[in-house]
Amino acid sequence: MTVEFRLLGPVEVHAAGRRLDTGQPRQRAVLAALLADAGRVVTVGALIDRVWGQAPPAGARRSLQAHVTRVRRILDEAGLGAALVNRAKGYVIDIDPASVDVHRFRSGVAAARTAGSGRAPLLNEVIDLWQGEPLTGVDTEWAGRVRQSWTDEFVAAVVDWAHAELHLGNAATVLRRLADCADRHPYDEALTAVRMQALAACGRGAEALDAYRVMRQRLIGDLGAEPSPALREVHLALLRGPSRPAAVPRPRQVPAQLPADVTDFVGRHQEQAVLDELLRDTRERGAVLIAAVSGTAGVGKTAFVTHWAHRTRHLFPDGQLYVNLRGYDPGQPMVPADALASMLSALGVAGADIPLGLDERAALYRTRVSERRLLIVLDNAADAEQVRPLLPGSAACTTLVTSRDTLAGLVALCGAHRLVLDRLSRAEAGQLLARLIGSRGRSDPEAVSALAELCADLPLALRVGAELAVTRSAVPLAALVEDLREHRHLPRLLTVGGDPRAAVPTVFSWSLRGMPGPTTVFFRLLGAHPGPHFGVHDAGALTATPAETAQHHLDTLARAHLVQPASAGRWTMHDLLRSYAAGLSADPDSHRPAWHRLYEHYAEVAAAAMSCWLPGETRTGTPVVPRTHPAFRTPAAARTWLDTHRECLIAAAVHATRHSSDLAVRLSAVLSRYLEIGGHYPDGLTLHGLALGCADAMADPRGRAKALTELGLVHVRQGRHRMAADHLLPALWLHRAAGDHAGAARTLNHLGVARERQGRYRLATRHLRNALALCRDTGDRHRERRVLNNLGVVCERLGRHDEAAEHLTRALELCADDVPAEAAVRETLGVVHGRLGRYPEALGGLRHALALFGELGDRSGQAYAINNLGVIHRARGDHSTAAAHHRRALIEFQALGDRCGEAEAHNALGESSGIAGHHARASEHHHDALRAATLAGERYEQARALAGLAVAHRHLGTAGSGRAHAEAARQVCRDLGIAVPHRVAEMLSGARP
Repeated sequence: MTVEFRLLGPVEVHAAGRRLDTGQPRQRAVLAALLADAGRVVTVGALIDRVWGQAPPAGARRSLQAHVTRVRRILDEAGLGAALVNRAKGYVIDIDPASVDVHRFRSGVAAARTAGSGRAPLLNEVIDLWQGEPLTGVDTEWAGRVRQSWTDEFVAAVVDWAHAELHLGNAATVLRRLADCADRHPYDEALTAVRMQALAACGRGAEALDAYRVMRQRLIGDLGAEPSPALREVHLALLRGPSRPAAVPRPRQVPAQLPADVTDFVGRHQEQAVLDELLRDTRERGAVLIAAVSGTAGVGKTAFVTHWAHRTRHLFPDGQLYVNLRGYDPGQPMVPADALASMLSALGVAGADIPLGLDERAALYRTRVSERRLLIVLDNAADAEQVRPLLPGSAACTTLVTSRDTLAGLVALCGAHRLVLDRLSRAEAGQLLARLIGSRGRSDPEAVSALAELCADLPLALRVGAELAVTRSAVPLAALVEDLREHRHLPRLLTVGGDPRAAVPTVFSWSLRGMPGPTTVFFRLLGAHPGPHFGVHDAGALTATPAETAQHHLDTLARAHLVQPASAGRWTMHDLLRSYAAGLSADPDSHRPAWHRLYEHYAEVAAAAMSCWLPGETRTGTPVVPRTHPAFRTPAAARTWLDTHRECLIAAAVHATRHSSDLAVRLSAVLSRYLEIGGHYPDGLTLHGLALGCADAMADPRGRAKALTELGLVHVRQGRHRMAADHLLPALWLHRAAGDHAGAARTLNHLGVARERQGRYRLATRHLRNALALCRDTGDRHRERRVLNNLGVVCERLGRHDEAAEHLTRALELCADDVPAEAAVRETLGVVHGRLGRYPEALGGLRHALALFGELGDRSGQAYAINNLGVIHRARGDHSTAAAHHRRALIEFQALGDRCGEAEAHNALGESSGIAGHHARASEHHHDALRAATLAGERYEQARALAGLAVAHRHLGTAGSGRAHAEAARQVCRDLGIAVPHRVAEMLSGARP
């Protein structure tokens, strides 16, 4: 008898052409929960969670048994009664998964990836399996989660099908199906993108552009977010038209983030072979490989995965990503959004291009890893929910996840392959000990075996025990083992797997017992460190220990494997050791003095580093001298300290906020400029957001105003001008209400920059003039020079070059102690001198700015100076030198991910090509400039690019396109209510056909 189970709609069972009664809702929930994992055991605990949620009734187990009996009757009626099997830990419906529609759907989607020209009909077939909302009739928390996950898979399949049909030229077919789907998923940008492409293919380009406008208004109005880069790319492609060549690709960054391989790795041959076979099998089938490696603490999950990754890294030519999710650290696990920001950065995405929201980051991440042969290691995960947003959507990637949790959700919903690591066999444990201890261990195999037993055959405990045996070489190994046995009565602060032999804390305490008392106290306090790693001065501050003594303690602990080296001069702790160390303090409040010392250390040293690196940022001009760190000798050393400690500083700020400390507020003020120059925008959002939360908790309007100002600046730098204004305008009101003129000036300055980037020059000028008046009233020369520089930029854009030169000359007079400001002013002044025809002054100023940017290590500033040097060389008639400068700048902008800079460089290359008579090449560069400027929200360069296209098309004889682009250039300005920029007006004057 043919039996079909349906979950993609109402939960139904069909047998011999008729629908069977699936009973009341709880019974249907049990049936659905088992069918979702057809062929796999579902534990009793998981079933209870799926049917009753996190608060099951007292008699849930008895009720479950009754429901299972009723489900078996349904299967009996279908002729499959024997398929429901009671296993030791749960139940399994032992049937062919292909009889369940959701499993048939997933198999079809996987098969379509390698189906070539047959992809569209195969996807069409599996999409037809959907009969509405999945799991209709099952109203549980689990059903809600699964329903959303399956719906996401359905929409992704529809999008893939639509692309396949478009490739075959069936745009009308695509539009018929997408009409209903798009209505049911109004915020899905991938659906909108492919629908726009289908509309354009049907000759309905105006409707396609209108679909983008509607989606953008919906996203901004309802979610406060701009469209994703992928959707904006489609919009730009429609604007460019079908004849546009592909944009110049950015160089791909190849990450290599694997930790060092483990020395003396022993055993795990069978498990390594399983991973080898899984990789071969999934690659042959074009399937996704997600391996969930689980096991108890200290069993060697990270070492196992790292060893396999190093052994197979040649199979992943596009790189290896590694993230420690810190799922079981005593502190807060890493949130998925932060993990995505870290991985996107490793993949070459500039901070300004990393979206704000989790979903947007996940989408960009999946786009970046698509079709790349990457190995992704997600280490130390807390649960499936932490991992799910980090999974790639491409079968080209292999993902390894380690966790103490079984990650059943990944197995059930994402098709992960579970691999459980047990303790080493006694023989393997003995082999590891013999290698680590040496000849003394090989000569006494009985003692080695006994030591392995006492260490629970866990690799971490074995290494700690072996090191202690090595350091006590004068004591017979058998005597050391007996000593450990005698101390098994010590309090078991940690247990492993419930095994009474798993005396891991005893092994740790045994190792500590042979150390001096101060080292033991030092170790206990190290467990309270909130960051992922620490240096000698960090540890010294935390433990109130001089640096020399802290170094001695760290060396001692490292020899005993109680801390591990993380990088040059940095250490870390295994989370099991961290938990053990932290647990040695009976009173958690005893850590508060240590935390306070560390907070003060980080605040002071960060301020000292900023004082040395950017002395002009310190209003008093007095260098900051920290009490717990040597003074920085060079700006480069200070910058290196900031780069090395950035992750720890953010982690400490998060930790301090949870413990009612204002560290986030202090670091927000100190590190703002560093995070801005370095492009560390996700960290800026985190830190300034924490500062905002602290200010709100303390009902501090001044603090709230400062945090809003810093957040507004981050949004300005990321091209989110509307969001920037949403932060800066209330900040301005709060500053004014508090009588904080300096804060108001800073906020007005940022508002002026935001409006200038939007091309709203009149409003930008008003904000900047108001800021300038406040600076002069309060004698704030530090802010005045920055405001004057920004006024000079606005005047230059408007063609008022003499006025710009006045502002910039005054700014330069105020820059004696501020190298970053001086570099920026000299660069802008060089541009203005060029506009006025003062080429020697322009070249001199730009070269001086380039040297200053080089001293600061400011790659972005260097790239802008180089590009503007090219502009001056072109104005002097040296076109080959000009083009070389623009190309060099373009390469640097692309490496930095600076789209505003890319737009400027492409426009400059387009103008140079046009002057040289290469109008087709000019058109290509202006198209690329338009793409970059639109993605960055840079209105001036958009207008410049469109004007350049108008000029190019006039010379190429395509008058219609020339008129369209000329009008589009004017439309960009009219949409924002601004005058046509001076330089654009000059170009358009010759563009009319």
